[in-house]
Amino acid sequence: MAMFHTIHTITALAIVAIFIISVALIEIATHNMFVAVILSITNIIGATFAPTAAFAYTDNPLVFTAFVLGLVGNIALTIIVVTFFYEVLSSIDVDQWVAKQKAKRLKNHAIITPINGISIRLARKLKENKIQAVLMDNERRKVKKALHEGLLALNQDATYDDSLKKGRIDSAFVVFSLYENDVSNAFVSIAAKKQNEKCSVISRIKTLDDIPKLERAGTKRVIMPEAAIGDEIAGFIVGKL
Repeated sequence: MAMFHTIHTITALAIVAIFIISVALIEIATHNMFVAVILSITNIIGATFAPTAAFAYTDNPLVFTAFVLGLVGNIALTIIVVTFFYEVLSSIDVDQWVAKQKAKRLKNHAIITPINGISIRLARKLKENKIQAVLMDNERRKVKKALHEGLLALNQDATYDDSLKKGRIDSAFVVFSLYENDVSNAFVSIAAKKQNEKCSVISRIKTLDDIPKLERAGTKRVIMPEAAIGDEIAGFIVGKL
């Protein structure tokens, strides 16, 4: 979007410069400032009034130059209009709008945050067992990927109260907070329990020393994927010996 703002700034400055030069040229040729301003404006916006046409084909090189500059200004104005509407349309995320409407109807569901390999796998399992779930993440790219996989996902940061409200925390029965950062998981747990005391919070944990902190924050159960993977690998190796 920054590129569009740069384009708008450059083209707007170009239009202003063209308008000033055009007015000056026509005023010199006609000695009439009012006519100079009107003709310059009509040339730039692309209006085809009779006075404009009359001056366009005059033998006066100053007026003809102003007319040519007006065409250039019209192209610049068109660029601004087209890029503006493109920017507006690009900002409208239809998939996310549909997801928000579906989220409003959720009830007795699970909230899973953020979107990563573990949460995607969990959401699929819940879906297979006919359990409603909504994924939440502040990275638009991850949300789009989840939506394309047929999962319900919202572009929201679950560490904030308002985001959890959009995920219908008031009617959720469980929240899975799977951040790799224990602090973020604590924030989610506090926010979730504050809005729905009956909701269970299951948090991922990186450091065993943080278990008491997460429990005080409202976490009912903690999981440590790294430990589970280590146990599974050890079991596999021992079984082969």
